[in-house]
Formats: sequence, C-alpha cells, structure tokens
Amino acid sequence: MGGDGLLTGVCVVGVFFFGMLILIVVAKTIQKKEEKEEQEYQLKIAFYKACVNEGILSLKSEKDIQKATLIAQSKGLVDIPDINSLFAESEMLATEKEEDQRENALEDKRQEELQACNKLERYSGYTGRDKRIAMLCDLRNEALSGADALVSATTALVGATQQKEIDWATYGGIASGIAGPAAGVATALDIQAKNAEIRAQNKANINNLSSVITTSFDSAEKLQKEAERLAREIEATRIKLVEDNDPSDYLSSIEFSDSKVEVSETGTCTVHTTAKLSEPYMIFDDVKASIDGVINADIYDDDNLIGSAEMVLPLYGVYTSSVDLVGMALYCADPDKEYTVKFSVSKLWAIER
Repeated sequence: MGGDGLLTGVCVVGVFFFGMLILIVVAKTIQKKEEKEEQEYQLKIAFYKACVNEGILSLKSEKDIQKATLIAQSKGLVDIPDINSLFAESEMLATEKEEDQRENALEDKRQEELQACNKLERYSGYTGRDKRIAMLCDLRNEALSGADALVSATTALVGATQQKEIDWATYGGIASGIAGPAAGVATALDIQAKNAEIRAQNKANINNLSSVITTSFDSAEKLQKEAERLAREIEATRIKLVEDNDPSDYLSSIEFSDSKVEVSETGTCTVHTTAKLSEPYMIFDDVKASIDGVINADIYDDDNLIGSAEMVLPLYGVYTSSVDLVGMALYCADPDKEYTVKFSVSKLWAIER
C-alpha cells in the first residue's frame, strides 16, 4: 500500500509539472503571436504614413501603385498579394489610431479640467466666517508644509555630504588583538589621521553649501512667520461681523467688467471677469465690509442657457479694488461657437473687512 501511494504521488506530481509545462508553452506561443501581430500593425501604420509623406492618398495610378509597393517592401512587408488591400487596411488602422489618440488626449484634458474645476469650487460649500477661516487654514498649512519640506530637504542634502568617521578605538583594539600592541597603536593612529581628513572634507562640503543652506533656512523661517501671521488672522476672523441680507442686494452692488467665455476642445467653458464694488460697503452703519460668497456665471447661446459656472469669491471677497474671478462649466458648449455670460445669485453675504 505504501509503494502504491508513493507511485500515485509521483504520478500526480508528474502530471502537475507536465500541465505547467504545457501552460508555459501555450503562453509563450500566444505571446509570440501577439508580438508578431503588434509588429505587423506598426509596420502597416508606418507604411501608410510613408505613403502620405510621398503624396500618395490613393492608388489610382500605376505610378502610385509602384511607389506604394516599393515603400511596403522597404518597411519589410514583402508578402503583398494585393497592394490595394494593404493600403486600404493600413489607412483604416492609421485613422483608428489617430482617433484613439485624439480621444485619449481629450479624456486627459477632461480630467485636467475636472481637477481645475474642483479646485476653483473648493470653498463653495462654506458660508460666512467659515469660508474665510477655511481658506486661511489651508494657506497656513501650505506655509507650514513648505517650511518643513525646505528644512527636511536641506538637512538631507547636508547629511549626504557628510562622511561618517571611523571608530579608531574599536579598529585599534582589533589590530592589537591580532598582531600585538604595536599594530594596534599604528592602526589607531592611521585611523585618526583618516578621520582628520574626513572632518576637513566634511567642513569643506558644508562651506560649499553655505549659501544654499542659508537661503533655504531663511525661506523656511519666512514661511514659518507667515504661518504665525495666518494663525493670528484666523483668530481675528472668528469675531468678524457678518451681515446676511437678500443676496440680490449684494449682487447689485458689484460691477463686472472684461467678462469673457473661453471654450476648450472638450466643450468646457472657462469664464473670466473682473469685479469690484461700485462704492464702499458698510454694515451695521459704520463697519467697512466686503461682499463674499459664490456667484453664478450663466453661459448663454443667444437666449438659451447652456451651463453655469460657480465663481467662488477670493479670500477677502469683493471690495472697491478690482479682483479677478474665474469659474468653469464642464463639457457643455461647442468649441466652434461664441457665448455670452450673465451673473446671477448663488449665495452672498457681507463680512467685516
């Protein structure tokens, strides 16, 4: 029974490895077939492009047929039963590849625009003091991250230029144990001399980097001070007065100029405008304020509304100085047409300056 069991086990293992061998052979055969097909695909596209470069857009003349045949042969397409069929197939493959590349480029552009739009609308969900505080907090975090990055990068750069000194006591002791006290002393002295060279080189490396180190740490210090300033401003914003009246009244106080709509190849509209208050705005009778929030930039094709872009007002909102506003409406327009923009209320309020 024991011998039968062992034989069965050997057979099972043999079958397993034989099966694996077959799978490997099949996989390699498939891989070679795919590689050959890819090579032929690329050759046919190269053949068609070469024909186009020679001014051959169809094979209607004997001259073009002969030239195309010579081009095909130069590309390694030697077995050509029908040059017309080869040309037609190659044209179709090249056209499909161009369309795929164009669509991939458009998709990349759509994703880029989506990210840009999300960034522009990052604070659209906040109201009142919370909007300004959220924006200030992000600015503070960016300053702190920038300072940390500068310090870390500079520290790493300095560390990369510094050689570690050799432990002369350990190596001297080892030599002493192997070859006697004299050898130990000689080894220790030699290592100390080498360490002196290392210290000198390390110092020279630091001196060479001194201007870089100084600039980097000065920049980090400035960012740290900016973060401290922003922290103080965050606390000051917590007690800013806010007026929350009819948003239409706030919109009527804003003047818009230089408004334009740009349409990308994906049909995304980017709206640019400049805004300012027609006159200084006061809340609670004597408190200077700016108007803050979100404005809709409504995009029109003649009288037809085709899309709307949210324009989130900047950190300090709109006041008597001009501010540039940008908003995006994704994938809603025809790149070959021109559009106009009108502004409507989304959510607006007045906040102490």
